[in-house]
Amino acid sequence: MQPIEESARAEELYGPFLAGDVDLYERFRDLAERVREIAPHCVGMSISLREHGITITLMAANVGVAALDAVQYVDGGPCIDALRTGGTIEAATRAELDEQWPLFSAAARRYGVRSTLSLPVPQEDEPVAGFNLYGSVDGAFAGLEQELADVLGAFAQGAMVDADPALAGIALARRAPEILKEYTDLAIVATLLARSRGLETRDAEERLRNAADRAAIPLATLLELMREILPDP
Repeated sequence: MQPIEESARAEELYGPFLAGDVDLYERFRDLAERVREIAPHCVGMSISLREHGITITLMAANVGVAALDAVQYVDGGPCIDALRTGGTIEAATRAELDEQWPLFSAAARRYGVRSTLSLPVPQEDEPVAGFNLYGSVDGAFAGLEQELADVLGAFAQGAMVDADPALAGIALARRAPEILKEYTDLAIVATLLARSRGLETRDAEERLRNAADRAAIPLATLLELMREILPDP
């Protein structure tokens, strides 16, 4: 699994992002390869920081991991629920995704994701981060939950705790490239989202902008996806 362009560009232009003498970006790349060794059908992973709203995303092939994260920021999903509840959430089949998070499931279908595993990272009994794993087959993480939790938890304790300055630097760097302002598409998608979810159009627009920003993807990328998966009026 290789970093998406936005992650690599942020590291190249503004990095390294250090917690002590640990480079978070390099450590995360190594971690992604270790996860793939444990779960060969894992096609993408990301980590979300609850306080900072940061997502550092790695992916394989054309799996739009950052876009899937963004859809969760718009309308909920397994990682958001894991951060909210502090519990591990596994969706082993497409049917489970359809039942619990229909909009997220529609986006996952586009990218060939059939199962997910979301693992919160606690600090002082509160979830401060969450790992999101995306699988290309049903049950991609079945029976591997504890081994993955051990590996990911060790990374979190070694590289993330008390890493606020580095994390803040990543957040700033990833927001530095100007988000594409597709006003017409934004108006259309915000209207569709507002009707679908009973929101004010202005609130829907803000939710979309924030979701793209938090996932570090161009707003246009999220808008294109949302137009495909939102129901017609």
